[in-house]
Amino acid sequence: MNAVVDWLTGNVASNVAASLIIGGLLFVWATLYATWGAARIWPVHLGTGLFTPRAELPTVVAATSGHTPQGRPMTGAGQFSAVAALTPSLRSAYRRSLDHRKILLSDEVGQIQTHATRDLIVIGAPSTNRTTAAVLAELELPEGYGLVHRAEGGDEIRWPGLEELVQDRPGLLSALGLIIQCRTPFNQRRGFVTIIAGVKHTTSGTYGTAGAAIALVEDRRLRRSVTDTLLRRERPWMALVQAHVTSDSTVGQIADVQVLATAELPRS
Repeated sequence: MNAVVDWLTGNVASNVAASLIIGGLLFVWATLYATWGAARIWPVHLGTGLFTPRAELPTVVAATSGHTPQGRPMTGAGQFSAVAALTPSLRSAYRRSLDHRKILLSDEVGQIQTHATRDLIVIGAPSTNRTTAAVLAELELPEGYGLVHRAEGGDEIRWPGLEELVQDRPGLLSALGLIIQCRTPFNQRRGFVTIIAGVKHTTSGTYGTAGAAIALVEDRRLRRSVTDTLLRRERPWMALVQAHVTSDSTVGQIADVQVLATAELPRS
C-alpha cells in the first residue's frame, strides 16, 4: 500500500511540475507573440530590436468634431472607436498603456512640431483634423492619390479606379477609410506618423475612420505590408479600406471591414 501511495504522490508532483513549466512557457510564448505581432503594425522597434528599452509613447491627435457650450473641443464616435481599437495593439508594442496626456484633440495642438514625439498617430480627415492636413501637405503622394477637404464641405479620398474597387453590398451601407504610414516630417528624430481617416460613401465617414483602425490591427494582409514595405525596405505605404455598416437601426454597427487596395509612397 505504501508503495502505491508513493507512486501516486510522485506522479501527482511530476504532473504539477510539468503543468507549471508548460504553463510558464505558454505564457512567455503568448507574451512574445502579442508583442511581436503589435511591433509588426507599429514600427516602434525599427532598428532597435525587440528586447531594447521601451520606446517613447506616441502622441495621438484626434479630430475635433465640435465644441461644448463652454467652448471646449469635442471629438466624435468614430475617433473614440478608432482609439479603442488601436489601444490593445499599442499597449503591446510600446509595452505600457497610453498616456492620456498624449491623447489630444486637433484644436488643442497648435503647432504640431511642439507635440510630435518619436511617433505620431493622427485620426480624422482634414476637414476636422488640421494635423492631418498639415501632415498631408508635407507628403509626396503618387499622382491620382489623396485625401482632400472639398470646398463644398466634407472630405474625399482619391484613388485610381476607386469606383471599380468599392464593393457595395445589398442591405448594407458603407464608408471608406484611408491608412497612411510613413516617416514623420515634424521632428529631427525621424519617427513615424500613422494617419487613420474616414470619408462618407453611403453613410457617415465616422464608420470609415473606425473601420480603418480595425483593419490596421486585425488584417493580416496589412501586417505583411507593414513588415515588408515599411520595416524591411523603409518605404511609406497607404491602404484603402471599406467598412460595411448595418442599416437596420438609427445607429449602425460595422458588419465587416475590407481592405480594397494598398500602394507604396515615394521614399521620404
